[in-house]
Amino acid sequence: MLLEEKPYLTIREAALGFHVTRATLYQYMRDLGMKTRRFGRERQTYLSAEQVQLIQEYKEKPWILQERKSHD
Repeated sequence: MLLEEKPYLTIREAALGFHVTRATLYQYMRDLGMKTRRFGRERQTYLSAEQVQLIQEYKEKPWILQERKSHD
């Protein structure tokens, strides 16, 4: 798994872990309605472990987004 006991991954780390470009990762995030996080004055943007897990599920099973919307 990508997280290796890390509660947050940078966008770059997540994209490399998923073997996609940052642009593709941002498309997944947009599809799922996610926002990035910043800590303090750092320029890095981060995704939480839960967000990374959800992207992993979405990447493996893209239809889950439709299933989630139909349950709401």
